[in-house]
Amino acid sequence: MSDTKLRILHVIEPTLGGTKRYIEDVFYALENVNNLKLGLIYSLNRSEPSFLLLLEKLRKNGVELFEVPMVRSISPISDLQAALKIRAIIKKFKPNIIHCHSSKAGGLVRLLKLLFQVNNTVKTVYTPNELATSIAWYYGLIETLLLPVTDRLIAVTEAEKKRIIRDLNVTTKKVSVVSPLISAHRFVPQSKEEARKRLNVSQDKFLVIALGRLAHQKRPEIFVDIACRLLQVLPSQVDFLWVGDGPLRHQIEDLIKKKKMDGVLKITGWVSDVRDFIAAADIVVMPSKYESFGYVAAETMAMERVVVVSDVPALQEVVGNKTLVFQNSEEAVEIIIRLLSNTEQLNTIAQELRQSVTQRFSKERMKDSLLNVYCNLLIDKV
Repeated sequence: MSDTKLRILHVIEPTLGGTKRYIEDVFYALENVNNLKLGLIYSLNRSEPSFLLLLEKLRKNGVELFEVPMVRSISPISDLQAALKIRAIIKKFKPNIIHCHSSKAGGLVRLLKLLFQVNNTVKTVYTPNELATSIAWYYGLIETLLLPVTDRLIAVTEAEKKRIIRDLNVTTKKVSVVSPLISAHRFVPQSKEEARKRLNVSQDKFLVIALGRLAHQKRPEIFVDIACRLLQVLPSQVDFLWVGDGPLRHQIEDLIKKKKMDGVLKITGWVSDVRDFIAAADIVVMPSKYESFGYVAAETMAMERVVVVSDVPALQEVVGNKTLVFQNSEEAVEIIIRLLSNTEQLNTIAQELRQSVTQRFSKERMKDSLLNVYCNLLIDKV
């Protein structure tokens, strides 16, 4: 193996949701770059089935894979065991750069550098995928303590960059933006009628959907409230779907029954490919409490459908259209009614959204952004 290759070791704990998607994008963006040797340390304790398929693909592409069990919460014994395994892998792989994804992976690797003096010539890059500082005060303290061994932080949007600078009190130079990519060849406009046939969904009603885990972050109860209010204005004219599954499923199903909406609002469960659902929809709603990026929004835009989002800074940045942003259920209903009452305007906005997203979130752009971060770090090293 050539010693001239740049060796980059990625470390990730949660292999599901947006974090899994981002690491998948990273490897896809870098797959044909010469003189790179890539490695991945991962955990399967919090994963989804599609991650196993990704591992097989990475293995075939020559990525060195290392499984290290990690847990989400702070657990001294488990964390020490994971840290020691990671330390051994670092010694074996001999990376020039370690790129950590999410707070647990970022915490373990940087703690190794701080306490065990793991080869301080190795540069450390940290993509938090949403800082944990809002969860508890001590996460902010941990992040601050680990800043001296953090060579570069990566945000996925300008909005997230601003928050990192504010919450961690770091300089602009310390934080780079590397936005994910959206495959304009995979997420393409499709016939609404054909998608509805495949899904056995009514052709005669409007269809409003939400996609994602049934978890507090996604605020599915807000989607239920929006649906309930919308039906009061457009009775018997709209069907609703939540595409996904999660820990709040039983609670949300009970709420749907309480609202007497179990005939018009359905939960699909986990779906491996959401494209038919997006294609079948008139409008996609994202009522999230927070997002570091918002893949659902970007994919919806790429498929030439309109997405209406909560006033989360990252979602506003991705969508780039203030008329599609709501602060509460009432505003969401007003926006949806306005759009459904003018299909010509709805289609025009959808076309504009696709053009915007395919220009801003390309594979080439992500590759250039990543390589710029890595190369600049090595130049600083010299």
